[in-house]
Amino acid sequence: MTRIITAAALLMAVTTGAMAQQGVNSTNGFTPAQRASAEAAVKAAGFTPGAISYAQAGSAFMMAIKDGMRYYITIAPDGKLYPGQPFK
Repeated sequence: MTRIITAAALLMAVTTGAMAQQGVNSTNGFTPAQRASAEAAVKAAGFTPGAISYAQAGSAFMMAIKDGMRYYITIAPDGKLYPGQPFK
């Protein structure tokens, strides 16, 4: 299971530039205001935000750190957070 998660994280890290495109008016784009809103929601929940790795239809997917553990977090358009299981 750890290998699968590691492989998925590596794949996301390699392809993130092509997926999330700041300022692009498309399904996979996000605006600076959306980025700021996502980062504010992540910070309010006690996480340290990282890069947005993917954006789709108003949702953002971001790596974040809390208590030394990494999380992959979904930020819904309404600002709700859905963190995944922590990993190192």
